Amino acid sequence: MGGCSAPNCSNSTTIGKQLFRFPKDPVRMRKWLINCRRDFVPTPCSRLCQASGHNSLISAQSRS
Repeated sequence: MGGCSAPNCSNSTTIGKQLFRFPKDPVRMRKWLINCRRDFVPTPCSRLCQASGHNSLISAQSRS
């Protein structure tokens, strides 16, 4: 039961939104951080939701 790490996004699994882990690859992680307009170091619990405009960054690999 987590929530999206994107600024001003309140989507969570409790309302049926799918959340994705930040990639472990540093290059891909940096792209995600730039795209979500947030300067922070994601923890293993940090997630982005399917509706935060990051669908172009989310590949089939990150859904596992």
